[in-house]
Amino acid sequence: MAENINGSNILSSGGHQWMWGDAPRAEKVLSSVGFHGVFSYVVSAGGRPGVIVGELRGTGISLAASHAALTALEAVIEALCLGGREVAWGDPEGRSGSYLVVVRYRRAGPRGHNVAGTAAWQRYALEIRNNLS
Repeated sequence: MAENINGSNILSSGGHQWMWGDAPRAEKVLSSVGFHGVFSYVVSAGGRPGVIVGELRGTGISLAASHAALTALEAVIEALCLGGREVAWGDPEGRSGSYLVVVRYRRAGPRGHNVAGTAAWQRYALEIRNNLS
């Protein structure tokens, strides 16, 4: 499966990088008086947190069209955040799954645009969680 979120390559307009955190693990440890040693087992292995950082780009024949294209890309990402549902995904390193939750979209600074007004961009960080690590 090629790189995507929910079957769409919404991040293809600009450079980006997927970074995964460690899989969280909750462990239960039992010990008792009179016994030597302890017994432990994993209670849960929660979702693996991650972040995608990069830059969205919108292009058009005018500055207004460029910003409109960028706003449309952001709207798709924000809809995924608000929905909170698990979606299919594939990262650039060939990993994929069906349980990605887009947690939060954060803009990193103001929007920029080129002198000609044919391109606008927004740096971002997209917080994600893979519920099946």
